[in-house]
Amino acid sequence: MARVSYLLDTHIVSEPLAGKPNPGVLEGIRLHSREPAIATVTWQELLYGMLLLPEGKRRHQIENYLLHRVRPSLPILGFDAAAARWQAEQRARLRGIGQTCSPRPWG
Repeated sequence: MARVSYLLDTHIVSEPLAGKPNPGVLEGIRLHSREPAIATVTWQELLYGMLLLPEGKRRHQIENYLLHRVRPSLPILGFDAAAARWQAEQRARLRGIGQTCSPRPWG
């Protein structure tokens, strides 16, 4: 697996499907296309959102994007108790030095 530098959230992964995607986010995805991953929690949220949609063009567009673009290109990392602790420690460390952990790594 390539080096993972970014753990993307649901909003970032969904951005390319937005009616008017944020150009900064799209550029960040392009520039760092070999470094991101998603957590199993994010994958579940993406699939759940898709499954809530009625059958139709929009749902099929999202299904195609998730199953044929996202799934093959992004590693899906387990989010277990150890991962939750690591994330909490990093957020606390960043807050302690006056930085925040942005949900939007780009844009």
